[in-house]
Amino acid sequence: MSLIGALGAPGTGKTTAMLQTAYYFKMMGVACEFMPEPARYVIDTLGYADQALIARLEQENIDRAKAHPDRIFLTDSGIYHGQFYGGPVHGAQDYDLVVYFDERYSTGPDSGRIHTPEQSDVISERMAEFARNLPNCVTISELRGQKPQKLVLR
Repeated sequence: MSLIGALGAPGTGKTTAMLQTAYYFKMMGVACEFMPEPARYVIDTLGYADQALIARLEQENIDRAKAHPDRIFLTDSGIYHGQFYGGPVHGAQDYDLVVYFDERYSTGPDSGRIHTPEQSDVISERMAEFARNLPNCVTISELRGQKPQKLVLR
């Protein structure tokens, strides 16, 4: 099993990139699954970020991935995201790889974001520090218009 999680402030391209990566894996015949960010579902359903519920749903994603060692699981979030939004602190130890997205792109007023650009800046700075201290983290910058040239599976 490989569990790959994204890390980044709102509007960094996490969902787009992870969905594209899942597509490329599937086109290569790799058994993989995309697990969407529970926070978006919770906020859309409840109207607010219930961090305990979000963390529980993220843990269910991790448990589901561990139950299927023959697949790669990609998520546009991770259980560690909760610490940046006032929830319990969780690490990235269950993830084989964390991909940190450090570039934010502008989003329209109807994007469903609940953070101001200023709040997002603070979150982004905290995430950058967290990413620098993770041994299983890679940083992705300036994704706009980029396509992966080569995927290497190990």
